[in-house]
Amino acid sequence: MSGNVSIQFTQSHENTWKAILNVIQQNINKRSFSTWFAPVKSLKISNDSIEVKVPNRFFCEWIDNHYADLLQNAIAQVLGDSRKVKYIVDDQNSEDASPYNSSDWQVSESSIEISHNNVIF
Repeated sequence: MSGNVSIQFTQSHENTWKAILNVIQQNINKRSFSTWFAPVKSLKISNDSIEVKVPNRFFCEWIDNHYADLLQNAIAQVLGDSRKVKYIVDDQNSEDASPYNSSDWQVSESSIEISHNNVIF
């Protein structure tokens, strides 16, 4: 057993994610919250990460570029410490969702590249 505690698809998990969203909602305007956080769903919370499902890759980029600090602060406020955020893109045009970690991103002067397993998308 790895000792990695995971909260997945439980009432406690849902309450934890709602608490995180509540902190975020108190710190940004209603329109921004509705646009960027209302569509985001938490899939899994472990002792080192949170997996969230986003509608598309642009959500990953926007949240990570504009709200990363707010998201981490909300996570730390609710859970006691920050966690790695793993984005799962709910791509309706493909059979499988694609996982993206914020640490997979490589920022260049002209653009942001999202890489996973050494593949640049």
